[in-house]
Amino acid sequence: MQTLTPQQVFSVEIVREVNSFVQITHSVVAQQPWQHNATAYYNNQPVWVALAWQYMEQARGSRPFIVLVRDGAGQIAGWWPLLLSKRSLGWRLQGFGQEYSDYVAPYIHTPYLAVQPAIQSALAAALCEHRAAFSMAFFPSLLWQGGVESLLRDRCGWQHQRTSLNLYLHWQAEEGLDALMERLHSNKYRKLLRYEQRRLESMGDLRCESITTQAPLEEAERFFRANYSHGAEQAKVDLWFAYIRATLGGQSRLSLLSLDGEIINMILWFPRGGQVDFFSTVYAQKLAKLSPGKTHLYLFIAQLFNQGEGGMLNFLSGDEPYKQRWATGHFESYRLFLHHFRTPTAAMLALKPLLKRLF
Repeated sequence: MQTLTPQQVFSVEIVREVNSFVQITHSVVAQQPWQHNATAYYNNQPVWVALAWQYMEQARGSRPFIVLVRDGAGQIAGWWPLLLSKRSLGWRLQGFGQEYSDYVAPYIHTPYLAVQPAIQSALAAALCEHRAAFSMAFFPSLLWQGGVESLLRDRCGWQHQRTSLNLYLHWQAEEGLDALMERLHSNKYRKLLRYEQRRLESMGDLRCESITTQAPLEEAERFFRANYSHGAEQAKVDLWFAYIRATLGGQSRLSLLSLDGEIINMILWFPRGGQVDFFSTVYAQKLAKLSPGKTHLYLFIAQLFNQGEGGMLNFLSGDEPYKQRWATGHFESYRLFLHHFRTPTAAMLALKPLLKRLF
């Protein structure tokens, strides 16, 4: 077992103002090599927290409950942006933006990644210590290194379910795209991909480009709003594009498929810790029968291969057919919930094992 130095004995504080959190973490954000840190998910970064508060959570009457971790010397080791969401039966502890993103995950500052379990243990203990502040906690897709055992060991009454709907495509640097295609897809499907690409090319100048500057962003936003089919409320789309404008070319990227200069498909993605998070794809509804999304995904993956490095394309939550076609594996996240010990629901959960033994 690794022995922790005094600087690796961690303490926790709860930050209850977003502006204070942004100021406290400013120096860490300025120096963090987030591109190489797999815990730097977009919705645990201060810029996202500030924008989510501005566009969504402040108007809802939510209360920040941001868990900040320091080492024995007082240096920031990580944080977990949580909030208390007002519900009919009290306050629910949840992630900042978990209702309109994929994962809920704490950020561990890069120098402390080697002792991540110790930091997670400190976070888990803090939630138990402060559980009187909320009537329930709910994390629909929690990323927690090594599983949730450190949370469950604290005996706070956490309940959990495993979910394996996190698909990814992994490739080696020496593996070519053609070899991967043969490994994943039948000859029939490979021919179909080539046919659909040629069909679009026959209609005009087909281009797949990643944008990292603000100039094409206004057109991309108009395209997204006109074609996004999941019915996201206005404030959520406003938040997403505010975040893209603030981080484009850094923590957020856009890949556009265009035909004669007109966008026909868009992929929003995030680089994180040597991998790519595939967040959302939107296609032109009028061209749905031509499968622009299928062609774009193939060309997008081809561009990743052309960078000449091995890596992973994380399809995030969900098991849609197009993800299953490209996936080489999956990993687990956890659905976790905790009811306050004074609520009837918590009492029933506590009695459930006893009742099972008796009856």
